[in-house]
Amino acid sequence: MYPAEGYWRIDTSSDNFIKCPQSKSCLGGSKDEGKSISLTGFCGEGYEGVACSGCAPGYARFGSKNYLYRVINPLQLKALKLV
Repeated sequence: MYPAEGYWRIDTSSDNFIKCPQSKSCLGGSKDEGKSISLTGFCGEGYEGVACSGCAPGYARFGSKNYLYRVINPLQLKALKLV
């Protein structure tokens, strides 16, 4: 049993599936047409952590809608923090 798209779970012994705050960040537990399975769920590109709510290295959030932005260089990250 694995999570559906938009959901995540903390570990394989839990029956509690968590709705992800950003549904597109949680891919569910099956991808590549079922060739890859994760019992806790996969995070989308740029996301990581609990309920795929954190930014992976090289990514940052900005704007009122928390858009994920790929950081090309450290100067971009500094500029985003100033906004």
